Amino acid sequence: MTGFVYKELKQNLRYILLTVVSGFIPLIVLIMFRDSGETASDFQKLLEIGLIGGLLLAGGMEMAVLNGDDRKLWAYFVSSTSEGYKGFLRVKYEMIFVMSLLFLTSFTLCEQLITAIAADRGMMVESSASAIAVPLVFIQFLLRSVDIPLFYRFGAKRAIP
Repeated sequence: MTGFVYKELKQNLRYILLTVVSGFIPLIVLIMFRDSGETASDFQKLLEIGLIGGLLLAGGMEMAVLNGDDRKLWAYFVSSTSEGYKGFLRVKYEMIFVMSLLFLTSFTLCEQLITAIAADRGMMVESSASAIAVPLVFIQFLLRSVDIPLFYRFGAKRAIP
């Protein structure tokens, strides 16, 4: 089991780090459109646009974790281990779960930073994007729970259009 976890961390470290960075997309959007953020509702809209963009990027990184394991030699190795394919799939699910939690944590931190920036500019901005982010992350969990079996059953070319 620890071998699968080590392999996932070693092979997909850049995707994990990009998932953390995707939580800061709202801050990047805010910096890019800093001149248009004159009212609190503008800040809120930019925050929500950044949330959706970051969530899409994080979903792409989660699916990119699956790409390295479609070789026949790796399938022979996985089936010969004591955990077998069930342990392998469990580690994949856990990895995607941790990546989603990392995104949610970094987004929450980014949201608090944006709220502090708005307060510094004299605006009162509600930090309600987390109330939107949590259900969206759970929807993403649901989508990944459908994508992973299809990916491993039909392969990357047929399962993901």
